[in-house]
Amino acid sequence: MKKIIIPSLLFLLLTHTLWAQITVRGIVSSADDGSTLPGVSVVIEGTTTGTTTDIDGNYSLNNVPENANLVFSFIGMQRVVVPVEGRTEINVSLRSDMIGIDEVVVIGYGTARSSDLTAPIPVISGTDIIRNITTSPTSALQGAAPGIQIINRGAPGSTPEVIVRGIGSMQGAQPLYVVDGMFYDNINWLSPNDIESIAILKDASAASIYGVRAAGGVILVETKQGRRGEGIIIEYDGYTGYNSTSNIMRMTNTEQYSTLLIEQGSYSRLIPSVDLWGGRDFTLNGENYVIPATDTDWYDELLGTGMVMNHSLTFRGGTETTRYHVGGSYLSEEGLLNSNERFERANLKASVNFNPYSFIDFGTNIILNHNLSRDQGSVWGGMYTAVPTIPVREEDGTYAGVIQAGYQVGPVNNPVAILDFSTGNHNFTRGTNLMYNAHANVNLLSDNRLVFRTQFSHELRNISSRVYEPVYFVDDKLRNENSTLRKTHNYYSSVHLDHTLTFRESLGNHNFTLLGGFSTRQVDARNLGGSARDVPGGPPEFFYFGNATDPDPANFNVFDGGFAERGVSAFGRLMYNFDNKYLLNTTYRADGTDKYSETWGYFPSLGIGWVASQENFMADVDFVNFLKLRASWGQLGNNAVPRESGTREVFTGLNNSYIFGNDMIVPGYVSSVFFNELQWEITEETNIGIEFSTLDERLFAEVDWFNRVTKNAAIWTSNLMGAGGLVRNVGEILNRGTEFSLSWKDNAGDFTYSIRGNLATLHNEVLDLGGQPYIDAGSAEFRRRSQVGHPLYSFYGYRVIGVYQTWEEIFEHIDTDAHPQVQPGFLKFEDVNGDGIIDENDRQFLGANIPKFTYGGQVSLEYRNFDLFVSVYGVHGNKLINRLRGNRAWHADYNFDLDLYENRWTGEGSTNSYPSATGMVNSWNLTPLNSFLVEDGSFFRIQNITLGYTFRNLLPGSQTGSTVRIRFAAQNPVTFFKFNGFTPEVTGQGEAAGVYPIPTSFIVGLNITY
Repeated sequence: MKKIIIPSLLFLLLTHTLWAQITVRGIVSSADDGSTLPGVSVVIEGTTTGTTTDIDGNYSLNNVPENANLVFSFIGMQRVVVPVEGRTEINVSLRSDMIGIDEVVVIGYGTARSSDLTAPIPVISGTDIIRNITTSPTSALQGAAPGIQIINRGAPGSTPEVIVRGIGSMQGAQPLYVVDGMFYDNINWLSPNDIESIAILKDASAASIYGVRAAGGVILVETKQGRRGEGIIIEYDGYTGYNSTSNIMRMTNTEQYSTLLIEQGSYSRLIPSVDLWGGRDFTLNGENYVIPATDTDWYDELLGTGMVMNHSLTFRGGTETTRYHVGGSYLSEEGLLNSNERFERANLKASVNFNPYSFIDFGTNIILNHNLSRDQGSVWGGMYTAVPTIPVREEDGTYAGVIQAGYQVGPVNNPVAILDFSTGNHNFTRGTNLMYNAHANVNLLSDNRLVFRTQFSHELRNISSRVYEPVYFVDDKLRNENSTLRKTHNYYSSVHLDHTLTFRESLGNHNFTLLGGFSTRQVDARNLGGSARDVPGGPPEFFYFGNATDPDPANFNVFDGGFAERGVSAFGRLMYNFDNKYLLNTTYRADGTDKYSETWGYFPSLGIGWVASQENFMADVDFVNFLKLRASWGQLGNNAVPRESGTREVFTGLNNSYIFGNDMIVPGYVSSVFFNELQWEITEETNIGIEFSTLDERLFAEVDWFNRVTKNAAIWTSNLMGAGGLVRNVGEILNRGTEFSLSWKDNAGDFTYSIRGNLATLHNEVLDLGGQPYIDAGSAEFRRRSQVGHPLYSFYGYRVIGVYQTWEEIFEHIDTDAHPQVQPGFLKFEDVNGDGIIDENDRQFLGANIPKFTYGGQVSLEYRNFDLFVSVYGVHGNKLINRLRGNRAWHADYNFDLDLYENRWTGEGSTNSYPSATGMVNSWNLTPLNSFLVEDGSFFRIQNITLGYTFRNLLPGSQTGSTVRIRFAAQNPVTFFKFNGFTPEVTGQGEAAGVYPIPTSFIVGLNITY
């Protein structure tokens, strides 16, 4: 009997198993516009069995278990998992992978739904980042979010300056970058192709979880990871093109330069050039002259185009228990000078996540970065000062000197020769960086309600540089008699250990998340370097100190230094909402340090929100899809404040004695108290915002008002006893503004489009300087003053109210005995106190390099397989010092930009804005600082124009959902501005002198996904 029953049972079981395998069919479409989606991956979860949708969005998958889950995924769309439950037809709609009100966003030490946030956290997708042709990921953030000012530097591989909601410290406050939980000072080493998304914590309540390192804002970067059940996906992305110089400054040619010198009465300065290199006849105002025959355009001689290329290859995928993302990238960017200037970056990245059991998972991220930078030398200012009357080379091919042409002192030189000697000798800066972390998540309760996470992170940086200056001789002004070799090596190690415990629970309408954490930080840095003279030139293997021909110790110099920093932190956060209507978020962090006598700093925050659209009385208001009101308050710290230092000393002796009468000397002392007992700077911020969505969520708007005050600001103060001064925590600085974001997304048949725009206002003001009336910065001729009631580092000088047209106007306005040098054609300054004397009492505030508002926008259009992307960016209301023009106060004989020549004063009524040729070289018009030298720094730029076309299933094996996309792009093609320079993008306090231009790039790119 058993022989019959057992086979029968096995047969029935096998039959049931066979019947449990079904065929599932369906259509996959876009939830945004209803269009069908070809190339969507459909995989049985936990297996590599799958298919892709055809050109009409149809799919058919055989042998699907009735109780399986199907995973639908497509680049740019949200991943969807659907249980089969015995169904043979499953139609799915995929939504665009854009951050919306119900999306999960990354916050400090965790994630949260966007609708639950009580602070503004803009998120930029990796797709938008790689649309920009930039070497640094932070450059791609320019104009992408309100309240974030990105000031780019044009040199290859340069790191942009990032300012979040204004300048609040005199000690600097760069953002903290957190990449996959690892902490960095910048992310210039990171390839944009590896980025999944970037979230910006610009509000104090959002950033306070990072405490003392968050005063400059926090930028959270999530790199790309594999996904479970995705199979193997191979992606290549690359582009090649060239960079060129736009907005090239126009300088005077020999004829125009000679005209200005003749009008100044300095014709004799042209004669040496005529005698050396020949002359030609020239007539000006009926007078005959002989001017130099040479007419050199130094910008044309020095500027060129630089090739740029980027290649990235990645493999990603996942099974039920393992996810991985492995890849490498290489970037090469040449500079804009005719030299070997370039930047290279090679990255290897690996991310692996292993989930062997439901209650635990492990993961690691490893990035190995190597970069090489070859400097261009300091020739940008030299190109401006070089005169057109000097040739590049003599007839024998040697470089032409300038001394014999009468330019014995000052900045006039041969910049082509300078560039050759500074870049042709294997100079470089090379860095090798290793960043890695390892983490483990342990689910202590079911449904991930209680999760313990531990993460170890380590950053290692090794940077070395070599600069070799050979022996050369052009003339007695441009020469080097002894070669010099300089080398440096810098080592940096940063170790973080973070532990967090997160508890999530829902009790009826009460939903809350509790987070507690503990963190330790250890930083060690070392730097070693030196120099040697008389090292022979030749191939690189000769460039060693030991090869110096003169062993005299005086020819060698060595330095060795470093620092160490330790920190420990404890933090916690409560996120609570009631019925998804009423929100409460609060954090608290305590940071300990060995930098200050005050060991601990405490940084709390509080945020509340009301989702009004969830109220019953809003149910019938069809116009409102989502409405949230929120307010927050928080405090942040600034780790950039220097370590406590100094000495307490008392000096005695005759030099510190008192003298009474003619001969009575009384011994005395001078107390020198050079000890700064510093504390954390505290940035306290209040934020009030509103989020609004309407028209079926096609229109979304967000408005935020913030008031940010830096208390205990570390500023320079004069000593009460003795000379000198110290940095003390006695200042107070305000930044206040309003931020607007607006986005619209819709479709019309096959045509899909989105429009996004943002604008941010900013008011910066010094509130307190510890009782001091002001703090000056910069030289006396280019004064920048920080004073209560005015912005930080405001330009301070004379306000120009016109140009003197006649002698009578001069006599009526000023005391000519006090100012005998003034003549018609000179600038006319406002006599504030009306005493007829232009002096210190007539100086005024002339603006600052702080924009009144910044704005940006993006337009994205898609029609079938075509796509078009355009982004713009602008700033308004900031000022810059044109230092190149102002330097003429010391050296009057260098070249003039064409704007000065074309608009100069040439007689009564010719202009009321520009000085005469004589006035351009007279100190009255150049020192001290005046509003003629303070120019408008506003600009509007079309940042990016990208046109692409996508081929679907073009490659063999169309079932893989392969895509091939080609694109043509222009980066920074057009910039509109008034500033007389290459670019108004100037870092720091706004002093423009030899600024590297922002390149214009034209590229062709290819993306292949298989």
